[in-house]
Amino acid sequence: MSTFAGTSCGANRYGEIYWSSGTGAYEVHGCIDSRYQAGIPDQSGGAGPTSSFGFPKSNETPVSGGSYNTFAGTSCGAGPHTGSGSAIYWNAASGTAYELHGCLYQNYAAAGGPGSLGMPRSNETKVTGGYYNLLAGTSCGSSTGSGLYWVSSLSAAFRVYGCIYQAYAGFGGPTSVLGLPTSDEYAYNGGRRSDFQCGSISYLGGVSTINVTCNGTSYYAPQVNTLESNTTACPGSSEYFTTNDYSGKPIGWTYANGSHACIQVLWQPTFTSNTCTFSVYVPNGYATGTINFLITYLVNGDIPRTRTVSLNENPVSGYQTLTTEANVASIQFGDNTGQSYPTQIGWGMQAANSLRQAC
Repeated sequence: MSTFAGTSCGANRYGEIYWSSGTGAYEVHGCIDSRYQAGIPDQSGGAGPTSSFGFPKSNETPVSGGSYNTFAGTSCGAGPHTGSGSAIYWNAASGTAYELHGCLYQNYAAAGGPGSLGMPRSNETKVTGGYYNLLAGTSCGSSTGSGLYWVSSLSAAFRVYGCIYQAYAGFGGPTSVLGLPTSDEYAYNGGRRSDFQCGSISYLGGVSTINVTCNGTSYYAPQVNTLESNTTACPGSSEYFTTNDYSGKPIGWTYANGSHACIQVLWQPTFTSNTCTFSVYVPNGYATGTINFLITYLVNGDIPRTRTVSLNENPVSGYQTLTTEANVASIQFGDNTGQSYPTQIGWGMQAANSLRQAC
C-alpha cells in the first residue's frame, strides 16, 4: 500500500493505492476511502483491506449519481444471487459514501446496480431477522426509493422497489407486521407482487394492496365508502377524515350522525367455517362514542344472516375483541350510531391496525 495526499472528504485528506497478487493495484480516495478505512458497520474486524471488504478490485469509477469502487469480499454462498464481492458507492446527492456487500451487493449487481435501483442512501443496517440497504430509486408517482433486504433465516437477499416499495415503506417496512421480504418482485395476475414473512403486497391496476397473514392471524384494511355528501343530512364534501392517532397509527374518523348513514366502513375477512376471533383497532384519540357493527354470516354456506355487536370506544384503545364465531362474510358500520355531534367514532386505516382475524 502507498499513501498519497490525494482528494479530501471532510477530515480525510488522503488516498491509497493497494496491490495484492489476487487483485492487482488500484486506488481508493476521498469519501470512498473514508468509508473503506472505517470498515463494515456492525461487523468486528479491521479497516481497509484487513476488513471484510478485502482488497480493491477497481479504481474509482464514475456512474450516474456518483462513483464507486469494487472490492474482493464478502461472499454470498446461498440464495438466488451467489458470488463474492462488495462495493462502496459515493452518492453525489448526499455527498456520502455507502457500502454494499455480501448477498445484498450480489442482488444489487444482478438487478443492474445504480442504473436500475438507484444509488445507495444507507449503509447496511441491522433489523430483527436480517439486514437492509436503502436506495435512491425507483419511482412511484412523485415518490422515489427502493430497498435491499437480507433474511437471516433464508440466507438470501431480496429487493423491493417501485410502488410496492412505497407501500412497504409507508406500512413500516421491515419493522411492521409484514416483516422482511421473502421474494423478489414477480408477475402476478397482470400486475406485480412481492411476498413477505407475514403477507404480500400486490400492485394491480395502479393500486397497491397489502395482505397480512402470519401464524394463523390475518389483518385487513377497510373499504371506506361515502354514501352521501353535500346534503342536509350529510353536509359538506368530507364525510370522514384521515390522520394519525396519538399512537401514530393511520386512522379514519368522523362525527356520529344520529340515525342517517353518510359513510360505510366495510371489512371482508377470509370466509371460513373455522371459528375465528375478530378484533378491531380502536384509535388512541378520535374515538369517544359507541359503534354498532353489523356482522354478516352465512348459514348452510350461502344463506346470509346479520346481527349487531356494539362497542363503546370511549374508555378503550388498541385491539378490542368484537366476536368469536365461524362463517363471517363481512363486518361493517356507519356513522348512524344514534349519537350526535360532537361524538367521534374512529377506526384503523391500514391492515396492521384495523381488523384482525385469528383462527
